[in-house]
Amino acid sequence: MASGTYVAATVEVELNKFVAEKSKKTTWIPEKYQTNVILLFQLFIGGAIAIVLDKLTGIPYSIWALTIGIIGKVIGFYPDRVMERANAFTIGMIGLVFLVISFMNEITFEMIMSSLPEVLTIIILGVIGIILGGYIGSKLFKWHPYKGIPVALTATFGFPADYIVCEEVSRSVGRN
Repeated sequence: MASGTYVAATVEVELNKFVAEKSKKTTWIPEKYQTNVILLFQLFIGGAIAIVLDKLTGIPYSIWALTIGIIGKVIGFYPDRVMERANAFTIGMIGLVFLVISFMNEITFEMIMSSLPEVLTIIILGVIGIILGGYIGSKLFKWHPYKGIPVALTATFGFPADYIVCEEVSRSVGRN
């Protein structure tokens, strides 16, 4: 911290050690076999199941992938930070950015201008609603509104932009 007190950092290191030890014990595959290839194969299995479920149910594969990831982590199929441990997180983020950009190929300037009043109205009302929700949520959880409202406002960016912004702010401001 900027004040020079580092007690919280020591507690955080101990907590990280505890979480790391606990996560080692709760995964299906022993630590020595959790290589990049095995971890990527586990991610491939989850992705393949998500695509099959998309075809069967009509629910988008991204929703299925999120659900499978959460369930897989809870039951121990996926270890903590599986994409980072498989050295696939950065390439995954780049892929997401390019995927979002590729959907914008067919948008013309005229399409943007014709939808601009509706989009601006939705954005303004949405931001007001998010600020109000962040304020109410801050009060419910006994947080200061200066903390809760920015957390709620990350929803205006969407993923992966909100992740990138939070990561950069943490890297710039963080001391440990």
